[in-house]
Amino acid sequence: MTHGHLVVIGGSVAGLMAAAAASDRFERVTVVERDQLSGSPEPRAGVPQGNQVHVILPLGLERMEEVLPGIRQDFVERGCLEFDQLATVPMMSESGWKVRVDSANAVAFRRPLFELVIRERVLALGNVSIRHGSARGFLLSDDRSRVLGTRLRDGSEIEADFVVDASGRRTKSPAWLQDLGFGAPTEVRANAYMGYATQFVRIPEGVLDGALGLVVHPEPGHHRGGVLLPADNGVHSLSAIGMMRDYPPREREGFLDFLDDARSPLLGEIARRSVPVSDINTYHQDGNLRRRWEDESLPDRLLVVGDASASFNPIYGQGMTLAASGGRLLKAALDTRSSLDALAHDVQGDLARVIDAAFSMSAAVDSMFEGSECTNFTPPSPEECAYAAAVEELATVDPEVALAAGMAAFYIDPEVLRTEAIQLRVEDWIDSERTTGGADPGRYPTEVRSTDSTAAAATF
Repeated sequence: MTHGHLVVIGGSVAGLMAAAAASDRFERVTVVERDQLSGSPEPRAGVPQGNQVHVILPLGLERMEEVLPGIRQDFVERGCLEFDQLATVPMMSESGWKVRVDSANAVAFRRPLFELVIRERVLALGNVSIRHGSARGFLLSDDRSRVLGTRLRDGSEIEADFVVDASGRRTKSPAWLQDLGFGAPTEVRANAYMGYATQFVRIPEGVLDGALGLVVHPEPGHHRGGVLLPADNGVHSLSAIGMMRDYPPREREGFLDFLDDARSPLLGEIARRSVPVSDINTYHQDGNLRRRWEDESLPDRLLVVGDASASFNPIYGQGMTLAASGGRLLKAALDTRSSLDALAHDVQGDLARVIDAAFSMSAAVDSMFEGSECTNFTPPSPEECAYAAAVEELATVDPEVALAAGMAAFYIDPEVLRTEAIQLRVEDWIDSERTTGGADPGRYPTEVRSTDSTAAAATF
């Protein structure tokens, strides 16, 4: 069944995915975006983190492909690199270097190009348009049971049969709904006060010794780290990352000195051999924020997606996957239901389950930083922390556990680490002498180890 008009507030990745998801089931889709958009890959004011390192998890790429078939190939044709992060990017934890294993492919990119490719595909659908403007509230039916559109800053109104809020972490929807007499969603927070400083660089041939990058995340007890990841068209993203307000500087020498303080000296050494192709840009964020929209009695036909529903410490790369998941869930609901009534509530509930899994993983880690601040979130128990620590240790010597840990993150499924096979390995490890691998932080493993995939989930 085809419906009339759908309005999406916000033209970032979450909004574009919602628009694409709805295009087959609505006569018209209008995306309201406050930024002036160009036809070139340029950072924009509405995405303050647009100049930072970005990743999309394999799950997110698969969800995008379901909504926009062929989008993966579109990215590759525009210079984005398809790569297997677990196999090609050595990753260091407190316990040492994790075993490198073959896993699932994602694509590497710079955010402006990635967003442009999606926007071009969505606008090519024919019935999707972008209207420049800034939303300032909702239109409601006389009985206040249903959203009928949105009001813009210039005083104009856009009527709609369905409204999607994809306006980002700073969405005004809670305030707008409170002004209309509805309750605001409960907020769940786990703040570890992270900061990025990112410069795009080129890496001379031979510097990475066959690898494509390097990941040395900050961890509780060691607040400085960084990542070097491939981006697009031969460029890498080089990022210094600090936690608990230990923010990396914008100045080049200070930036490099900050990278020297990561657990591995290789990050700073490689950074000094890199060739900058951009300025250094910084970005700070308090931490993980989740709004429990699914618990509120909202007017019907209003769906909240993307960072407006939940935003995470970007170090874990979950944001774009959440955006893609919201689009995929909306498409599935529209494809199987003839009525729009109660559809938003049901999709919001389905999305909440994805959010809960992602939040449980990112907030759990961030809550372990000394001085972190949690609201309506219970940090993991000592037993859960001990299990997680054992997994990290075992991932330095056991390819199956390294794969399972990676797939749990890539597919936002913590239960992968609770399968019987993985639990037996972890329990045996806890009872052993626990000698970790990869002890030399100045030399990462070059071998890609094989797995039999019996311990890791095989249903991805």
